Amino acid sequence: MADLSVPPLPSDDVPTAYTVPSLRTRGLSVSHVDRATAFVNVAKRSERLNALYSSNDVGNTEAALDADDTIRGYAVDVWDDVSRKWHSLCRRIATYTIPGTTTTFQVEDEGAVTLAVTGPSDLAGPSNDQYLHESLFHWNGWSLVAPRPGKMIPKEGMPVDPAPQAGGSPIAVTFQAKPGTLPRLRYGRTYRFRMRAIDLAGNDVSGGTTDFSDASPPQVHRRFDPVPTPVILLAAPRGAGESVEEMVVRGNFDAPIAEPAYRHVVPPKISQLMAEEHGLFDVNGGLSVNDYQMIAQRDAATWATRGVEDPAGQGQRYYPDPLLQVPYLPDVFSRGTSFQGLPGASGVVKIDFNYLNAIPDRLGLIGGISGALALTYGLLGSLLGVTSPAAWPNAQPFKIRLVEGNRAPSWNALLRVLTVELPKGRRTEVAYSSYVNSADAPQLGVWGWVTEGGGDVSALKTLVTSGRHWMITPNRKLILTHAVRQPVTKPAFGTLTATRSPGQNFASLTGTVTVDRPSTGKLDLRGSWVEQIDDLRAPGPVSPTLSAVVKQDSLGYDGPDTASLAARHEFGDSKYRRVGYSLLGTTRYAEYFTKTRKITFIGTQGVKLSDDGVVPSSDVVSLDATTYRQGADYVIDYPTGNIARIATGTIPAGTPVTVRFVEPPITRDGAAVKYLDIPASARPAAPKVSYLIPAFDWASANSGTIFNPKVTSTRQGGGLRVYLERPWFSSGDGEQLGVVTWAGSGAPGAQFDGLLSEWGRDPIWVSAAPRAERPANGDFALAPGARTGLTLAEVPGAASVGVAPHDVAYDTTRGLWYADLQVDAGTPYFPFIRLALARYQAHALPGCELSPVVLADFIQLAPGRTASVTWSLLDSQALSFSVTGPGYTNAVAGTSGSGTSTVYASVQQYDPDLTGDLAWVDVPGMPPIALTAASAGGNTFTWSGALRLPGNRLLNRYRLVLREVEQYTADAGDVRAANSVTGAAGQRTVYVDTIPL
Repeated sequence: MADLSVPPLPSDDVPTAYTVPSLRTRGLSVSHVDRATAFVNVAKRSERLNALYSSNDVGNTEAALDADDTIRGYAVDVWDDVSRKWHSLCRRIATYTIPGTTTTFQVEDEGAVTLAVTGPSDLAGPSNDQYLHESLFHWNGWSLVAPRPGKMIPKEGMPVDPAPQAGGSPIAVTFQAKPGTLPRLRYGRTYRFRMRAIDLAGNDVSGGTTDFSDASPPQVHRRFDPVPTPVILLAAPRGAGESVEEMVVRGNFDAPIAEPAYRHVVPPKISQLMAEEHGLFDVNGGLSVNDYQMIAQRDAATWATRGVEDPAGQGQRYYPDPLLQVPYLPDVFSRGTSFQGLPGASGVVKIDFNYLNAIPDRLGLIGGISGALALTYGLLGSLLGVTSPAAWPNAQPFKIRLVEGNRAPSWNALLRVLTVELPKGRRTEVAYSSYVNSADAPQLGVWGWVTEGGGDVSALKTLVTSGRHWMITPNRKLILTHAVRQPVTKPAFGTLTATRSPGQNFASLTGTVTVDRPSTGKLDLRGSWVEQIDDLRAPGPVSPTLSAVVKQDSLGYDGPDTASLAARHEFGDSKYRRVGYSLLGTTRYAEYFTKTRKITFIGTQGVKLSDDGVVPSSDVVSLDATTYRQGADYVIDYPTGNIARIATGTIPAGTPVTVRFVEPPITRDGAAVKYLDIPASARPAAPKVSYLIPAFDWASANSGTIFNPKVTSTRQGGGLRVYLERPWFSSGDGEQLGVVTWAGSGAPGAQFDGLLSEWGRDPIWVSAAPRAERPANGDFALAPGARTGLTLAEVPGAASVGVAPHDVAYDTTRGLWYADLQVDAGTPYFPFIRLALARYQAHALPGCELSPVVLADFIQLAPGRTASVTWSLLDSQALSFSVTGPGYTNAVAGTSGSGTSTVYASVQQYDPDLTGDLAWVDVPGMPPIALTAASAGGNTFTWSGALRLPGNRLLNRYRLVLREVEQYTADAGDVRAANSVTGAAGQRTVYVDTIPL
């Protein structure tokens, strides 16, 4: 069960522990508990007495006065443990001036502390209640009835001399404490107080004792004021992004720092009065008269009138001296500076201000620097003429030097320089504060409160003497920055994967990245890809390279170097892309490399800011308090670094303006590009088939022997070219034309009718059947990436079709896309094929690979042919040749004879008077000859023949022309028939090849 006695905190930011507020020492007070009640009782009795005397009822027993009714106030005495006697705080000398004269006379008396109501109460809103403090009096080291010498600080204006007190009389009177009567208020001393009653006639009616029976308990006067932090001062003008409490060195991942950074560290100032309470002016039991000149000089001194004005402005000054001399009264309890969190240091590092009376505390290790070394410095310094440890107020400041590196801090006692090393791209906050010595602790008020309960406080005392107890020695932050122009290391991918769901127009990216967080303030995830665009409004397709910033993360300084990555890459469509993902790291420290230039615009002429260009959006143009706008007042070309004034803008021509900017580079590309396939998330659009034509692939080769050379020319059969209408790439890059085939077990069902590719023999020829009942993926030689187990949009539940994908290309002449197919149907002669075609995207989500199916027109596959020519070197006119390939044995319809097609051979000679193919003419008197056909087995035939050339082959340019024709019965009017008589034989040329001789 929850503890209901403790109410819940109202919000998360409410602290669970509290401390006392920052206190200030203002002497000692004596209080009267429940003083208000006693005062009310006195007031009521006074009212009753006044009523009795007003009615002349003096015989009433209540009208009798006692001693308390005649008390005018109290005289206060203080006892201290040094003089060990009582001192009156109310002895005074009054100086009276007669009105209208210069005559004065003095009277010594003892003033009294009277009770008073201090003012109306406002604790509970407007009321007639009066507020009465329980403090009877407050002693701050001076008389309670005479003003302290010096000027008064009024509510407004400069300090003034106190005016004489009239006291309701025309006689002016001034009071001063009686010399020699006041004790000294000093930290660490013990005091007691007593009060003596003074009646209306000024008589002491207390009847007090000389012992402590009527005195207050002993009280040690302690310092409650915290010891301020030491003062940090500039040693040189500030650079970009730098402040007094931020030290910056600048370099790059591959370059050292330009120069170290320095700061002076000096003790904080103390008031003359506090120094007095510390006893710093006491000599032989009294104040040093000789110190007055030093006090007068140092009390008003500050750093504001020394050094050089910083060009960066803001009222800052810098101090180029190697070491500074403190001009004011330094706080003696600021014995030195404590640093916590210095890079390379395992604990607190303490550097003292080298007061003479601080040397005994330096006998131990001070932040890893031995006190013996500090003492040696004193001896060595006297020999070298260097200032040695001296008595207060001659404190010795020191300097902090920030350089590049990763070693522990080092202390040069001779030069009083603390060197701190910071690695590239690192930034750290160092807590710095004053520290006190062990002997100082008993004089500290907060320490006195802490130790009142007794017990072991050794650990707490270590905190106090190391400057880490913030109630006694509050700290400030000193920032150390090693700024680099670019990140220290390149960002790199650990893992990166992309996921996409059907229908999504984006991809979800997940993975890990490695990045140097301290030097990388921003990390960009970028994507770059080739976008295939086939816009019908353009003359043809284009393939621009596109890029996008997928995600931009601002990185915190702290955290692991390996971090998770999650991003959403929006594409706006469902297409496939192969995206190269890269990382770009931007330095955390760009602001520290800001440059400032004063330029004057002349008209709209450009001004070059930098030959290296300007970092985008880093430019700021200003004049005094006015900042101008890019695009409205000026234009800037970031790559070239040129800036120009806009004529209609508000920048005055001919007036110098300030331009701040950063030069590149400030980024660093990732270590490697990660390529990912972003799958298509939707089916492609159905292709639009324009037409199909046979396609042929020709190849020639030389073989045979040196005496009997042989030339072979091959026409690859089964080729088709499919022309497709624009646009293409409906599913993105890599979209192919797929031939849909059956890949299931058994025969396809009726639901697949009209959705699969089919083939068969030409019915007019007696020829071999295709190799299988229907085409399969393996029958398409130009489709090596064939797949099975796919589904169709028309039959979504059956994953039993295959696809033979073919690359497409663009024909600029026709303005069409095309794909070349090579079909191996076996050895049938001119079989028919009807292709079921679909767009195919290999990089698609399962079920999204194929578009709806489109059936192409029937088309015949031309058979392959191989022609060879052989001749002899011994006879330059004799040739033998042959043609081999599938054929037919008979025409099924209308043919009375049997046999296959006829191949003719003829010779052509080159006419040098003509050009091109027209230059080849038939050799006169040498008609074509028919080759002899013979079966080569199965459905394959070989046509052979021989002839003699009309002349020497080596002295003339000849070529052999081979032409195959089909024989069939022609219809009347068929232009391919030998005549126009019905039933006459017709012929069709189905193969032609020319072989140079």
